[in-house]
Amino acid sequence: MVSIPFVLENEQKTVNSELIVISSKDDEKSNQRQAPSPNVKCRRMRWSEEEKRIASEGFKEYIMNNTLPSFQKMHEVMNTNPGVFQRSVATIKTWVKNEKLKKSREGIK
Repeated sequence: MVSIPFVLENEQKTVNSELIVISSKDDEKSNQRQAPSPNVKCRRMRWSEEEKRIASEGFKEYIMNNTLPSFQKMHEVMNTNPGVFQRSVATIKTWVKNEKLKKSREGIK
């Protein structure tokens, strides 16, 4: 005889007096990103004037237009100025995006 009682959080099956618990929460957790540890502090580095100058010159057309630079274009700017950018591509792209927002806000005022 097979009986299948249901519980709200987990699915339980009884097969030949063995209890098998299948959790749907395990599947949900595997798809989520793990949050950083609360004990690790994130160090944010200020952009130097040289980084700002080079980035604004290199990505000027993207800041003025409503587009973001490609991965390839970002590496071109980084490789033409070796040793200046000690940042990830995602960080630089976020900087360009934030500069675009600043420019659009200045236009509104």
